[in-house]
Amino acid sequence: LLGHMPLLANPSFAQFSQELGLTSLGASDEDVEKLATLYFFTVEFGLCKQDGQLRVYGAGLLSSVSELKHAVAASDKIKRFDPEVTVHEECIITAFQNHYYY
Repeated sequence: LLGHMPLLANPSFAQFSQELGLTSLGASDEDVEKLATLYFFTVEFGLCKQDGQLRVYGAGLLSSVSELKHAVAASDKIKRFDPEVTVHEECIITAFQNHYYY
């Protein structure tokens, strides 16, 4: 939870999280899985570009020094975020991710 505290302390993000949870209540299992995958590769392991520089904002990356080093050193694993592609990516919880998205 500590890695998520800065995000959840932001009222806009907290509202987003609340609305995402409420939206999932009426969604199919398939759509919930897609939402979870997109959340995983953004909020948990997301990257972004600021002034042309790659930045990390995903709580999973920020809380794991070894995965953070792996992610930023693996330029071939960093891809532009495309929901239609990312939604099919495997969420790995026991090893480093195969890809990271910005």
